[in-house]
Amino acid sequence: MKLLLILTFYFLTLTVFGQRLNDSILQVQKEAIRTSPYTDAKSFAIPKYQTQFRLTKFPKEISNILFGNAKLVDTLCVAESFDDMCRECTSFAWEIVYKDTLYHHNKWSDNSNDKIKFTTKLFGKNLTDYDYILSEVVDSVRQKHNWLAYPLRYGSNLCADGDHTLVTIIYPDRHIESLYVRCWIQAQQRRTQ
Repeated sequence: MKLLLILTFYFLTLTVFGQRLNDSILQVQKEAIRTSPYTDAKSFAIPKYQTQFRLTKFPKEISNILFGNAKLVDTLCVAESFDDMCRECTSFAWEIVYKDTLYHHNKWSDNSNDKIKFTTKLFGKNLTDYDYILSEVVDSVRQKHNWLAYPLRYGSNLCADGDHTLVTIIYPDRHIESLYVRCWIQAQQRRTQ
């Protein structure tokens, strides 16, 4: 009986802590949307189920770091992309970089429907050789550049039905930064324009 009480208290504490961090992430993301220079930002709202989605669908090792008792020893970078046509849907694509590992899922291209399966990929020190949303941001964060300084360089106001992307950085001290981008343009494609 005593063990059951201790376990219940332990898991309740983790849930409360996880929800508190999740709420902090949500507030920082809302502020990024509110202050965004993209013209469509004001019409975008984070779906109300996204915070619960993060708690239950992220890879277990990332959930343990974010919402559990595992220690955050490196900067954690998360990109969540939302479909413009489905305003109440949770994000359809995720990229998470922690240490030198990328966790990636896109429910349209992975043909997974409701089953969330993240693929992982190990990176070296330079991520810009890869065509992922977080490649450029992670490199900027690691080099201590101000990745938030020019948000319009990452996307475009000139799209009718593109994605809404939130990039969120969580530092080891739990400081959170976030950026809203409309119609993310991959770094490789921006270089050719």
